[in-house]
Amino acid sequence: MWLVEKYQKAPEILKGFSDNISDLIQYLRSERYVREATATKWEEGIKQALSYLENHDVMAAFSEIYTVAKGMQLILDRIKSEAFYKDQQILEPLRKKLEALAESAKEFLRILLNMIDYYSNTYSVPPVVQASWIEKVNSAYFQIKNGDIDKAIGDILVVIKDLQTS
Repeated sequence: MWLVEKYQKAPEILKGFSDNISDLIQYLRSERYVREATATKWEEGIKQALSYLENHDVMAAFSEIYTVAKGMQLILDRIKSEAFYKDQQILEPLRKKLEALAESAKEFLRILLNMIDYYSNTYSVPPVVQASWIEKVNSAYFQIKNGDIDKAIGDILVVIKDLQTS
């Protein structure tokens, strides 16, 4: 019952994550890394994800966020590459945005780890599969923090999809 209650709070928990993605979009827009039309398109995707969350459709919400993240990832990779070639760190404001995004995902990732344990015990999931799910969820926090948002969200989607089919 505890896990069900926690999972039902997922939309509320993920709203903060969505808000932080919106903040990141605003940062990329204000620093002129993306065009206005692109930022607007991403914001519409986040609004759509929030509407899915209101309907407690976490899978659809993450799918929508993943679509936005794929576009953002190209920009983030370019920023990281430029910093690397100039032998510099990524700018402090961007680093802080990525850290805030990772922190806002932390509670949901904990819920997902608890769901993995529950499903693994209930459905006798092979240990190698369980370990794979745990690795994906555990690494998602660090991937987001390091600016690999699309990889992290893609891994979360794989785990959620696997858990839904169990």
